[in-house]
Amino acid sequence: MAELSSKGFQETFVASGDLNTSQFRFVRLVGTDVYLADSGFADGVLQNIPLNNEHADVVMLGGTKISLSASLGPAIYIGCGSGGWAVQATGEGRRYGRLIVGATSGAYGVMYFSDIGSL
Repeated sequence: MAELSSKGFQETFVASGDLNTSQFRFVRLVGTDVYLADSGFADGVLQNIPLNNEHADVVMLGGTKISLSASLGPAIYIGCGSGGWAVQATGEGRRYGRLIVGATSGAYGVMYFSDIGSL
């Protein structure tokens, strides 16, 4: 399992819906509400396991663990896939950083979250 010595910049918002199975997945913010991201734009990575209307801790910049949808190695550009899973960013897709530590499908990798846009 990936280890991380310190997390990046983290803020607390309100979970909109049950996110207790979504730890370390990409999320979107609408005002102060947190939603699971879905294939595209993300504002950060969920750090805890909140239920509806509970506090949701979100890393918005810097080091974070991330849930991978496929086995990926280090230095791969990461994008947001369906269900907030981290996927390999390809083509013109949006990139949120590179993996520092890769992992197998369904496991946690480590990345530096930084919305670097499309390349």
